[in-house]
Amino acid sequence: MPTAAYGFVCPPSDSYTFHGDVSTGCQVYFMCYKGQKTSLRCKNGFAFDDSTSRCSDASEFACGNEQLIRNKRSDVMVHSISKVKAKENALELFKTITTEVKDTLKEVVPSVYDSLEENYVPILKSIKDDILPIVKHNILPKAQKAYAYTKNLEDRIFKKLCQSWELSNSTHINLVSFSDIASDVSHDLKPVIQLGRYFSSRMTTTRVKRSPMMARSLFDSVASFVQPVIKVIFKSMATAVGGDDPFMKDYALPMLFEILDDWQSTLQIREIVWRAKKIFSPVAKQIFSGRQNRDASGVTYMVATPDLTKAIFRFYTEVEPIGRDIVKKHLQMILLRTGQNLPVITDALERLSVYAKKEAKELKHDLLLFFTKYSEFFMTNNASVRNVHTFVEMSNEWMPIKRNVMKVFTAYLSHSPNSLLNLLFNRNSALHRL
Repeated sequence: MPTAAYGFVCPPSDSYTFHGDVSTGCQVYFMCYKGQKTSLRCKNGFAFDDSTSRCSDASEFACGNEQLIRNKRSDVMVHSISKVKAKENALELFKTITTEVKDTLKEVVPSVYDSLEENYVPILKSIKDDILPIVKHNILPKAQKAYAYTKNLEDRIFKKLCQSWELSNSTHINLVSFSDIASDVSHDLKPVIQLGRYFSSRMTTTRVKRSPMMARSLFDSVASFVQPVIKVIFKSMATAVGGDDPFMKDYALPMLFEILDDWQSTLQIREIVWRAKKIFSPVAKQIFSGRQNRDASGVTYMVATPDLTKAIFRFYTEVEPIGRDIVKKHLQMILLRTGQNLPVITDALERLSVYAKKEAKELKHDLLLFFTKYSEFFMTNNASVRNVHTFVEMSNEWMPIKRNVMKVFTAYLSHSPNSLLNLLFNRNSALHRL
């Protein structure tokens, strides 16, 4: 039978629907399934938006009967001014002020005005007549060409990375060949390299004494220049990954950043990277020079060697306890954010059902039932709600969800053309042609 609360009746539908509770300013919202209602709550300062089926900033909306309506700006009187007239008036004002200043200087301090006319005005005219034309006709065009060349090179590299991302699968590392870019850059740098013939013979033959201090100082100098650039690149990548996708922008990335705010978790993530480097470095050559095969469609792939399989198993056994410890430490935060973003997660699972239809459907069903039953357990600090029996029961019901998450994630990595492994594993890799 349909259930009602606060005057709201859930429709007897087999699909999951979400509705904001007007009586609470849409901070509480209902999840309906087969006529049954479950109350969920947005975090402080947020309200449920029926149009997007997720919690949004409450200041941007007014909670209505069935939906949230965006607030419009208050009526503000606007004066329209022509840009041409504004420019003319500004020039006229500047001329007037200049004339007034000149007249005032002549009347008050004639010697100062004469000094400006004799000493500084010629310098300004020289800059205007001699230096600015050089900048305009010689320096500026070269700077524009350098910018256009750098922009084109950046676009080509980014396109190669995107192609590598699309052409990978779950078992092979593949990067699209960058040889054409390297060849073009080498050809473009030939004029610069040829300048070496005009250097003095002493400069080209003299060798500097080797010094570890000099090498270290050189490394520090290069690092001080490269590090900010790398930070900007990774920040841009994070922004690009997030984009306008609610799953990344509202759920995954904020949760990741909150984990990284904890210095212990950051050290554990660094340890995972170090272990990966230590384990896979000895077998890196096998990854890129392993036995190649070609299937009926012409796709080239490699068969994993026993050493590589052993390295993968070792990496999993060493990293799994670290990852489990990170998740355990931030479990309440993860569950809380998951409960607050259920509509976003269900939408993401709908998209992933292309790669794992059965597992995605089961995972969505299990998640909704799990948070319907236990949301109060981790969304409140009431000690009466927390007990060992509930925790054990919740842990047991979480295990099939965990298995389905791994299945959906594995299916996505194996079959999606946009998965992260496609950046590393696929046909025509430049790395295993080295």
